[in-house]
Amino acid sequence: MTLAAFFFAMLIVAGRRLSHLPPVEITFFQTGGAVACLLPWLAARGPGGLRTANLAMHLIRGLAAFAGMSALFYAARFTPAADITALLFLSVLFTVLLAAAFLGERVGLRRFIAILVGFAGALIVIRPGFEAASWSALVMLFVALAFGAVNTATRFLAGTEDPNAIVFYMYGLMCLFALVPTILLWRTPYWADVPWLAATGAFSAIAQQGITRSLSMAPTAIAMPAYYLQLPFAAIAGYVLFGEAPDAWIWLGAAVICGATYYVIRTASPGERQG
Repeated sequence: MTLAAFFFAMLIVAGRRLSHLPPVEITFFQTGGAVACLLPWLAARGPGGLRTANLAMHLIRGLAAFAGMSALFYAARFTPAADITALLFLSVLFTVLLAAAFLGERVGLRRFIAILVGFAGALIVIRPGFEAASWSALVMLFVALAFGAVNTATRFLAGTEDPNAIVFYMYGLMCLFALVPTILLWRTPYWADVPWLAATGAFSAIAQQGITRSLSMAPTAIAMPAYYLQLPFAAIAGYVLFGEAPDAWIWLGAAVICGATYYVIRTASPGERQG
């Protein structure tokens, strides 16, 4: 999970480094690179590895992931890496709400209160000193919601589908969704962008492998705290590369979100934690 947190943070940093390119173009290269990393698995399994009875759910999940990732790369143009990371933690809380609405999972009063506390933490990040919420911060709320939908769809698929197939479908469909917008909005990358574009695919693939393997080795309540290392990783990288120094409001809001999220996870049943 620590490995996943590090590479997720590096993906956000790469998005900021490439922010002069259209967001869908970054998404296209990122997902294309991730698909390339999965080709050895597909070659070993053959086309039968992609057999599924839930193609419609894969399509919905891929569309939500495409919209969320493209919006994240858009927000990365204007939002410091630490701010993006703090707001992304809300995706876990959105997952709980969406799973309750569409999968029938139980929330309960105390967990619902914890979710409200988490959203209060997001308000601390978005509007310190009661300032007006920025457009890019509101975009990040959409990103967290989209990723919550992706997580909920993943929970639905995980009971019957091969984990590698789930990841392959997500990245493959995202790449297809990004193809036409990338052609229409194409902006030729600089040579200095090429390593960063290649790295986005590798960062995504390694992070997904890290989080998947960690949750197969330990309950979510044990593994999840290491995921929050994403914030200091992003803060350090943002400071070194872009001179971005997170203020106290970011750390306070992130602490509230992380605390609420961890409470929600700790009060889940063993089956929910493993999902």
